[in-house]
Amino acid sequence: MAVYGVVSFQWFFWGYNLSFAPEASRFIGTLSQVGFMNVDMQPSIGSPKIPAIGYAIYRMMFATITPMIALGAIAKRGRVAPALVFAFVWSTMP
Repeated sequence: MAVYGVVSFQWFFWGYNLSFAPEASRFIGTLSQVGFMNVDMQPSIGSPKIPAIGYAIYRMMFATITPMIALGAIAKRGRVAPALVFAFVWSTMP
């Protein structure tokens, strides 16, 4: 559950921008919408019928589940702090 909190924090502040910024380059986005600034009821890049905030939260679900599945392999053998650092770095790389 701590991984969910760390990745949600990262996604809220800059993860969404690095992945789905409207003026992004081919490889990485910009930091024009840090902290979900101007991510509101405007149409999303996924579909004009879905609001951008709904699309961002939907994609955050996948961003949080991916490191949780990867860290499930070390559930009782690993330490918490390195696992949280891994999840943060993993989700920062778009």
